[in-house]
Amino acid sequence: MARKLTARERNLLVVLLVATPLVVWWLSPEATKVVVTETASARRQRVAAEEAAPVVELALLEARATDYDPRGRDLFKYHVPPPPQPKYEPPPYTPPPPPVVEAAPPRPIQGPRVEQPPAPTFRYIGLLGPKDAKFATFEIGKEIELRSVGEPIDKQFRLLEFRHDSVILGYEDARFKGRTTELKMRAK
Repeated sequence: MARKLTARERNLLVVLLVATPLVVWWLSPEATKVVVTETASARRQRVAAEEAAPVVELALLEARATDYDPRGRDLFKYHVPPPPQPKYEPPPYTPPPPPVVEAAPPRPIQGPRVEQPPAPTFRYIGLLGPKDAKFATFEIGKEIELRSVGEPIDKQFRLLEFRHDSVILGYEDARFKGRTTELKMRAK
């Protein structure tokens, strides 16, 4: 049994059947004569055009061209160029000013010396007791002592107020009356 041709094979067969007579006609001697005849006539026309001498007008060659204007129209730009800037001339020379000698800064005015209160030599450890009866815990030297508001500490300070993580201390000495210091809680 013979195999059926596919659509691709059928299309290729049709193209070959149409192209074969055209190729045979193209390669036949009569077709080449027509082409040779046409090329011979074209060659005669080309040789005739080459043999004719060109006409040169010497008057046009000797004509003087116009001078180039650099401020004129530029074919490669779409705007009119700005006018030329005047030439820069440096200003006349002026000598530099003499150096400025700075005077020594004035001495600060010394008023009466304000005596500084002593700094605490103990540590604040924390709070003890209920809300109504709080006690502050201090480490004085190697001893731990409890104090409530208003009690003296280490003969120089007086406990005035409790805060969240610190206490406010006043001074026993009359020279520092009304002055306070805040002592923060420190862990070991």
